[in-house]
Amino acid sequence: MAVGFFSVISGSVAIGRGSETMLGVVAAQYPGFLDSGLLQPVLIGIGVVAIVGGVCALLKKAWGMALAGAILAVLCVVPLGILAILWVYQSKKEFAGQVNTFLNYGTLGRFS
Repeated sequence: MAVGFFSVISGSVAIGRGSETMLGVVAAQYPGFLDSGLLQPVLIGIGVVAIVGGVCALLKKAWGMALAGAILAVLCVVPLGILAILWVYQSKKEFAGQVNTFLNYGTLGRFS
């Protein structure tokens, strides 16, 4: 059951970091840090994918999306992302029969 929690937590951290820097909280404290404005939306996007992958892992739906979320979770919080990858990979058998669920129902569609 804890397989997706690491991805969700890592994604939440990434969204928080991206939002902070977009709002100027970090930029005000550290001038010159992430001033380009290009990294923040990417960080938020990575966080969203990590959270969606974590939700897929928690619901045992769409193993590929769960693995993608775990891989992107490594970019957010390295130790949690590594644990997420290992646990999602080890739990592949629990996703059996659910292989194409994510693709058939669209983004997060029907989980029943």
